[in-house]
Amino acid sequence: MNKINKDGFTLIELLIYTVIFSVVAGLMTGILTTTIKINQRESSSNEVTSQLNFVMQTIQRLTKESSIIIVNSTSTDYDVDAQVGLPQSRLVLRMKDSGGAPTTDRDPITIYTSSSTIKMSQGSGANQIISDLTSNRVVVDQLQFT
Repeated sequence: MNKINKDGFTLIELLIYTVIFSVVAGLMTGILTTTIKINQRESSSNEVTSQLNFVMQTIQRLTKESSIIIVNSTSTDYDVDAQVGLPQSRLVLRMKDSGGAPTTDRDPITIYTSSSTIKMSQGSGANQIISDLTSNRVVVDQLQFT
């Protein structure tokens, strides 16, 4: 009598298992890439929201402390206010708490965008301090004040 040895897989079974494995692996890869994209999008959204909240709170706080609010597009004249209702690129805040001491004088405070970041300058001349309000993780393409 002839005995048939059935210790291995047939070619058809091997092809079916390979196809099933390939389909499941493809679906799992798709789910993984979609999950990573959503995670990156949410992380980016949280970063933008966080930095925007910081900028808005800073502007609100400084606006409350200021004595004069000027909106213009010039970086040299801090006392010229632009026409009302037209969007401008700079917010100039004249501070009433300036004591006239050059090293502690914050007047004027200017908020503007440069190199895709929102910047704030305090004081003028040699004692001017420029700081970034947003990090390089957020690209600011437009900032307007009305």
